[in-house]
Amino acid sequence: MRIKKIAWLGVAVLVSMLTGCSSNLAFLSWIDSYVAPIILFFLLLTVFGFFVHKPERIVLIVGIMWGILLLFSLWLSFLKPKVELAIIRIKAEEAEKQAAEAARLARIEEEKRALPAELVILNPQFQDYNSFCYHDKILNAGEEATIEYTLKNVGKGIGFEVSLDINADNPNINTFNFNKNLGDIQPGDTKKITIPIKSGLNLRNGESAFLMQAKEKRGYHSQRVKLTLQTAALIPPKLEIQSVEINDGKVGLARGNGNGVPENNETVELIAYIRNSGTGDALGVNLDLASINPGLTVIQPKADIGVIHPGQTVKGKLAFAIPRTFKADELQYKLKVADVRGADSQSRQFAANFRNLSPALAYTHHIYDGNSANSKGNKNGIIENGETIEIEIIPKNTGGIEANSVEVNLSAPQGLVLNQTSAVVGVIPPQAQGEKKSFLLPVPRTYQQDKINLNLSISQTDFPPLNNTMALKVKPVRPQLTYTQRVIGNIQQGQSAELEVSTTGRAGGLISPKGQCYWLPLRGYLSTSIINPSLWLFVWSMPHSI
Repeated sequence: MRIKKIAWLGVAVLVSMLTGCSSNLAFLSWIDSYVAPIILFFLLLTVFGFFVHKPERIVLIVGIMWGILLLFSLWLSFLKPKVELAIIRIKAEEAEKQAAEAARLARIEEEKRALPAELVILNPQFQDYNSFCYHDKILNAGEEATIEYTLKNVGKGIGFEVSLDINADNPNINTFNFNKNLGDIQPGDTKKITIPIKSGLNLRNGESAFLMQAKEKRGYHSQRVKLTLQTAALIPPKLEIQSVEINDGKVGLARGNGNGVPENNETVELIAYIRNSGTGDALGVNLDLASINPGLTVIQPKADIGVIHPGQTVKGKLAFAIPRTFKADELQYKLKVADVRGADSQSRQFAANFRNLSPALAYTHHIYDGNSANSKGNKNGIIENGETIEIEIIPKNTGGIEANSVEVNLSAPQGLVLNQTSAVVGVIPPQAQGEKKSFLLPVPRTYQQDKINLNLSISQTDFPPLNNTMALKVKPVRPQLTYTQRVIGNIQQGQSAELEVSTTGRAGGLISPKGQCYWLPLRGYLSTSIINPSLWLFVWSMPHSI
């Protein structure tokens, strides 16, 4: 039993040493201080196992605990870079905070030790030269203008964190959209200040005052400066859209046929007549195309009209384009006219007749059978086998707008071959004829049907193609041969005789002469010669004995 315990003890110590080394490798030096107590505890537990009844259990427990310790150490080794990075980041942030705080304290000390600033507002003026109103040095109701002045530091010290302060004694006047914070102003420096102001429509006739001051962080503020200006109440206009004229000619923005009816593929100009029936001027008047049928392309959605005096009628022009494929029963659009101040506005709905136009493809064709440069035949205008016919296609556009990217496609039935199957025509204007296209079709000599069905398709962009079947009549023909013959001279034994055979009909050169003529009821040797395609000469040599 003692030997067994000693053996188990040795195994436990060995396991402890091995796992301890692994743990140290995983932890590296930075974690050794935490591992040492745990290793000491495991060693004591191992020695204690020598005195228990079943030391193998202690060895098992020690091994499990060492394994857990090893896994824990490996996890820490992966976590270490992240922990170190987090520590570096925290230290960097702390250093930045300390630096910012030190800079703030240093600036406070600098400001305390600095010489006083002296801020002065110079030459304040009211300006309306960029206004849409009258440029009369009067702030009119609804007007946008500016107050401008020069701010100068005439003191010996820096003006720290200078800001602007301006107040109007009239609630109908507002300041907006200007930079109130100017930062530091060095001694002797100047800054040009522009403050936008806007008056409301309820402004009354009279005067309004502005109080302006430049403030400095340490309290070295400028003196308050008062600027007084005249104000004028609104004299209201009354805007009316009286009528709209349709321009679809070729003047201005319009591009059309000039018939006064909006149609596909036109650019239409709307000429609106606007009247001011009020007692005051309408200022900065804008005419807008507020809405229109979906699918139309707006070319000019707005017109800047400007000033309309009381009782005056002016024109405003807008424009839109009608796509080729647009479809509608009528055009509906809304116009809006408004004074830029918001003093008055009007919206009005209009409707206009619309004419739907599209290209309409058609064609005619001609057949040539020998009476054209490329065709071959007997020129009787009838398609017959053995001929090469030329099919001329003449595309047309009988519609109201041009046909684009027109192409003629032609296909023949099986057994017949065209010299080409497609030909590009291009653009065909409305009510016009396109470029002629020719196709050659050789008809075989053996073709015996009474018609040829060709599939014709004339395609275009944006609209459907024209598809048709061309049924061409054919007159099949066969060779019809007749002949006559005569013997030249007398037929004598041992001498030659000439037999002349003359063919007539449509055969032409259909006869293929042989070395001997089997149909002659004579014995001997026969030779032939061709005088012309319809005249054959046979020379027969008669033997000495028949």
